[in-house]
Amino acid sequence: MTETAPIRQREGSALDRYCLCESYARATERAALAGARWLGRADQEGAERDSAEAMRSALEHLPIDGQVVIGGPEDEALGRGQQVGAGGELVDLALDPLEGRGVVARGGGGAMSMIAVGEPGSLQTLPDMYMRKLAVGPLARNAIDLRRPVAENIRGIAEAFGRSVKPASS
Repeated sequence: MTETAPIRQREGSALDRYCLCESYARATERAALAGARWLGRADQEGAERDSAEAMRSALEHLPIDGQVVIGGPEDEALGRGQQVGAGGELVDLALDPLEGRGVVARGGGGAMSMIAVGEPGSLQTLPDMYMRKLAVGPLARNAIDLRRPVAENIRGIAEAFGRSVKPASS
């Protein structure tokens, strides 16, 4: 594993630590690649399992003492309460090795692998529920607002691309 440049905690301080940002990104890349092997094979569970195992394997090599605070069920490879890392800096993790397992199983695009890292206690846990998400590219990023109705967001995205929205037929 390659290491990135040290980050100074205080200017002139002898305390240096390495930014693990690239290593966390590498964990999401491994998860995404493992899930991609299941593209179009109609096996959501296989895609999700392999993605989680790949992410866990990557995290196990990092110099962290990480606890998954937002993740899958406790009995999964990266479920809530699981510990990961080779020992080191204490961190809390929020992760989803494969968001869009059904999309992968059907052979579609748009699935994601994600991870967020914070100091212990910094990531707020939420009750289990499905939350709607909206992701757009840079052209439409200022055209959406999660507080607006879906139809307004669709019109905003269409306008950002110079297109019109065809009204739904009754």
